[in-house]
Order: sequence, then structure tokens, then C-alpha cells
Amino acid sequence: MTHRIAEELKDLARIALRKARALSPGPERNELRQVALALKTLAENQVWLAEQWRER
Repeated sequence: MTHRIAEELKDLARIALRKARALSPGPERNELRQVALALKTLAENQVWLAEQWRER
């Protein structure tokens, strides 16, 4: 199950990054890039993923 959550987070990160790349440089673009990085980091954090699964 944690694998599925990680894949979904990675997909959301890809989507955010694509949207960011479509924008011209500026605060909106930077914010989307930061969101994408945060989602990717969460997807790679096995301890956090395990906690999310346990809380459900």
C-alpha cells in the first residue's frame, strides 16, 4: 500500500512540475516547483509513508 501512495505522490509531483514549467519565471512558478519537490520528498520518505498507512 505504501508503494501505491508513493506512486500517487510522485504523479502529483510530476503534474506540479509540468504546470510550473508552463509558467513564466516568477513567484507562482517557484511555488509550484517547491510543491513538486515536497511531494517527491514525501514519496521517498519510507518512515513517513509507513506512518500514513498506519493512521488509516
